[in-house]
Amino acid sequence: MPLDLLKELAKGTLPHAFSESSDIDRVLMAKEAGFIEANIPPVARTGNSYIDGAAIVTKIRPLGYEALARHLRGKPDNDFGHDD
Repeated sequence: MPLDLLKELAKGTLPHAFSESSDIDRVLMAKEAGFIEANIPPVARTGNSYIDGAAIVTKIRPLGYEALARHLRGKPDNDFGHDD
């Protein structure tokens, strides 16, 4: 889910590389939604895995921060350092 990815990215530092196929799928979804900027090299998908390459997230876009804020709003005492 893109919001889970956004929370993960907001807690860490950028750029951040992802090489697992499930993570690359999350990066692709978040990029398509306009939430992040990412470099995703052309890859061949075979079954459940990717051949070659990693997705590198370089930036959370303003739309991503807005989506994350809307998601977190209403959760008392929530910050990026704690999971609910």
